[in-house]
Amino acid sequence: MTTAPAQVGTGACVLNGSTSYLFVASSGDFAFAGDYTIAGWVRQDSTAVTGDRGIFCAGVGGGLSMGLSAGKLYCGPNNVAYGAIASSAIATDVFVHVAAVRRSGRTRCFVAGGVVADVADTRSYNAGAVGVGANSVNNFSAAGQVLKGHIDDLLVINGVGLWWAAFTPPAGPAM
Repeated sequence: MTTAPAQVGTGACVLNGSTSYLFVASSGDFAFAGDYTIAGWVRQDSTAVTGDRGIFCAGVGGGLSMGLSAGKLYCGPNNVAYGAIASSAIATDVFVHVAAVRRSGRTRCFVAGGVVADVADTRSYNAGAVGVGANSVNNFSAAGQVLKGHIDDLLVINGVGLWWAAFTPPAGPAM
């Protein structure tokens, strides 16, 4: 954690792009079968926009993953083709609000409150250990899989899709 820069409150998670990420032990809480919301503020370093850089990833195979592929927000099953992926990269070196929301069998990705991807998604995602700031395709540790930058105010809700239309990102904690 660091006290600067932060988008919300007084601290943000700093990730070095190779070895720093947060790890949460496996839990059934991270099996996503219905609606969900994953959202937060991401500040991607402009020197590391290649690869699949994880923001949130549960499980090694068949779990739910949200991250940046060449800077484009994606969400869907890990270890297989992306479920939803934006057509353009997010801004670098500034905090950007990102969200993945599933409601009634559809997943939408949002950047700065605007819808950037929308796909059908009725998959049940496996539970597993969680990497925050890492993509678990290679057990959280492969080069190019760890985000270089900051994550602030990450929100994960299993069972509720908070937003569905364009929205104004929260200036503070979403809940």
